[in-house]
Amino acid sequence: MEMPILDENGNYTGGLGLPGIDQTTDEGAVLAMATRIGLVVETINEFCNSCGPEDYLIAAALAQNGSGFTPDTVIGLLKDDGLKWGSYFSQPMDTHGDWNVDRQEQAGLNFGKQLMLLLYLNDLRELYALGWELPWGLDLEDLDEIEAMYITPYYDPPGE
Repeated sequence: MEMPILDENGNYTGGLGLPGIDQTTDEGAVLAMATRIGLVVETINEFCNSCGPEDYLIAAALAQNGSGFTPDTVIGLLKDDGLKWGSYFSQPMDTHGDWNVDRQEQAGLNFGKQLMLLLYLNDLRELYALGWELPWGLDLEDLDEIEAMYITPYYDPPGE
């Protein structure tokens, strides 16, 4: 199934392009997640010549949960020398409901940004331990560096 992510003017067309797919099923959820990741990866491929493997991984982590990280978000982060992750992670994010506020307070991390990235990194570490390869040629040290740059500085321990 193909869906153009950009119209003739270069604007994000929106949506997942999944008519008739029930995202509450295992198959539908996997398809939706793969599509969300694919949309941002395709946008990076098209618009960011200076982006590296870390950029792809961070974008995939943020897009996979449907937390509002879209091709438009990628385009908004583009600068001459790549994506400006520091400015993205330093900005507060709408929590989209009380349950996300609770999660943020319990985790000490912004739900849609740092927490999503941390969960993704931890899942990749677990898959690697089970024998899977890490994406985009990254290694465990790269995952540690991403965590140190974009998660650790924003950690606000609960109850402190």
